[in-house]
Amino acid sequence: MNMSAGQATRSQTPWYKEHWTWLLMLMPATAVVAGFITLWLAITSFDGLVADDYYKQGLAINTDQGRSVRASALGLHGRLQLDADSGRIGVDLAADAAGAQLPPALTLRLLHATRSGIDVSLTLAGVAPGRYEAALPALAPGRWNLKAEAGDWRLDGSLNAPHENAVALLPLVQMVPAER
Repeated sequence: MNMSAGQATRSQTPWYKEHWTWLLMLMPATAVVAGFITLWLAITSFDGLVADDYYKQGLAINTDQGRSVRASALGLHGRLQLDADSGRIGVDLAADAAGAQLPPALTLRLLHATRSGIDVSLTLAGVAPGRYEAALPALAPGRWNLKAEAGDWRLDGSLNAPHENAVALLPLVQMVPAER
């Protein structure tokens, strides 16, 4: 057996000095590191609670539409204003239907579009006929869905904080006149 000098040197090189060995180990090592990063993200971040009773919530949509239809029948509409200087949130409410009674207080729910953990529910007290106010909580930037409700009706709106400070509140479902 006659070996050349290059072959003898090559077989004497330890495995950890071979470049191909490290290149082949790089891919599995990268997958392991990416797996640990994914695990860390899954443990440290909260993506919201999945509702256990999603079926019941789906059925409640019809009830919610009924509340909007009732607000439309009463001719209710409103305007929400945020006053950061005085730290107040106010709603001006009006009813177009004859004999519609405005409530003494109003419940306003501010629902963040992507983070349910920071939703806010306020009770706005009547300070004048058709005018309701409460202290303004700190609102995170982003889109907020608004639901003003009292009794058997509800008005909806959408606010982009901090860029908007006044928005309309309207029934989500409008009444359609009956055809004759």
